Amino acid sequence: MAHFVRDGLRGPITVTQFLQNFQQAWRSNPRFERQMPRRLGIAVSGGADSMALTVLCKQLEKSKLLHDMYIKGFIVDHKAREESSREAERVAGWLKQLDVESEILPLEWSEDVHSVTAFETLARRLRFQALGRACRRNRIEALLTGHHRDDNVETTIWRLACGAPVSGLAGIPAMARMPECHGMFGVSEVATPRRPGSARESRSKSSTPSLAHTGLVICRPLLEFPKADLEQLCRDNDIPFVSDPTNFDPTLTPRNAVRAMRRSGRLPRALEEPSITSLISSSQSRLRAVTNESNTLLSKCRVLEFSPAVGSLTVEFPPASSYSSLHSDILALTLRRITEVVAPQPENHFPAQAYLFAATNHVFPRENNLPSSSGKGRPPFTAGDVMFRPIEDNPNAWNLSRQPYRRHRQPEINLSEPEPDSWGWKLWDNRFWMRARLRSRFGPGSAPDLDDYELIVRPLQPEDLKPIATQTRENRAGFIAAELKRTLAREAPGLIRFTLPLLVMRRRRRTDEVDNVGGEDTYLALPTLGFNLYVPRRSPYQVDYEWMYKAVDHSVLRMMGLDSYTEEHKRL
Repeated sequence: MAHFVRDGLRGPITVTQFLQNFQQAWRSNPRFERQMPRRLGIAVSGGADSMALTVLCKQLEKSKLLHDMYIKGFIVDHKAREESSREAERVAGWLKQLDVESEILPLEWSEDVHSVTAFETLARRLRFQALGRACRRNRIEALLTGHHRDDNVETTIWRLACGAPVSGLAGIPAMARMPECHGMFGVSEVATPRRPGSARESRSKSSTPSLAHTGLVICRPLLEFPKADLEQLCRDNDIPFVSDPTNFDPTLTPRNAVRAMRRSGRLPRALEEPSITSLISSSQSRLRAVTNESNTLLSKCRVLEFSPAVGSLTVEFPPASSYSSLHSDILALTLRRITEVVAPQPENHFPAQAYLFAATNHVFPRENNLPSSSGKGRPPFTAGDVMFRPIEDNPNAWNLSRQPYRRHRQPEINLSEPEPDSWGWKLWDNRFWMRARLRSRFGPGSAPDLDDYELIVRPLQPEDLKPIATQTRENRAGFIAAELKRTLAREAPGLIRFTLPLLVMRRRRRTDEVDNVGGEDTYLALPTLGFNLYVPRRSPYQVDYEWMYKAVDHSVLRMMGLDSYTEEHKRL
């Protein structure tokens, strides 16, 4: 049995160097304004990189340089080969020898793994989702991976061959949101919600909406170290590791092909490591410069109103003299950062070139194309599923909100069927986190079988307004319809009201029914407005709901002068 290192560490990397690189990686993305994490997960494959990362983390834990530090290794069993489970158990045994707690995560394939097309892509998605769920169960703050300098170089060479932009040539990010986990509550986003309304009152009191907070992040503290140093550290300290032969088969992946060419010395000088690391450094410098220019422009914009309950943002943009000398790339980047506050798509779903360069001509017009002083004559337009509406009497102001839904493309989620381990939260339209429950008000037997019904969130539609009025009259609460009309006129004027989530109760479809169609929707609430559409005291059932607005880049709002929501966001 190998004698694993217990006290002290021999080799080319010291614990102090590792901590410095960890801290540098953690601060590399200004969007994540967080203290150094204490509960760390480590993705351990059993290779030299992840084993070196594990022993470095263990020695850092022993050093007490980070107080209250906790580490746990996660070993993914891909189930792609017969021996994969045995190999995962072996790696878990190695971690036990290092006195590191571990957990094996077997992947579940919906079909025969050997018949899967795009195996690498699907395996990556399943792997990160399994890691995300495991980190959530263990209250992990950050997942560390063993990506190193060689990975960075090989990835950048491949991106360069594919014609990647500057952002792609800046290398693997040292700090990022957990990939492949969008829409997984507690992984992609998390917060302690407030309840602005529940169906306990005919009209709940309003309160400050809660903004979700970016959840689990992935950190790569070894990007500055070459793989040779990690292998040497393992050898110097008798740390076992495996070498996966598939990583060197040039026929399997583009990365493998690049790796094989590097090892055989077949790459031209311009693609050798010194040139590529220089390219990465210059690309990162360019990105920082572009971001700083964008930050300067953002600071000249002003938020006139931000309504998370509606998903609406009104911004006054600066005069043309503030941006006349800026490149269109800066304008497009700035506009994308602003639109992401209300956009109904995951971050960077659309490349800026696809839609925002045209939009900048409206929002950031050049001197020779300025709007009239009254602001009239500017038509509304859409870009990336965001509707831009001009504000009258302010030629530089626009209201941004979700674009009205296309026909037959309205989003709908069933809150009665929560995802595993999600605590009932589901993401609706990529903008609102929601959960709800239906229960009897007067105990068992006092209401229809609630299992026959489900809670659905869908958009409010024009054809709903008349049935809502009818329902409220039948419940002898016609005042609700009148108050709803006033509330919508005040909070969500025009078409924006038809992008709001509507909570309804619907009879489940039954297979033994002739038409297999459930009953009509019973209108319950417009949750984000805290507005309830029925009278609970006259009903045998009770509905409770909670909601949060999606996580946004609060630094963007702060630079545009809005602090009230962003300070709460930081506390969360």
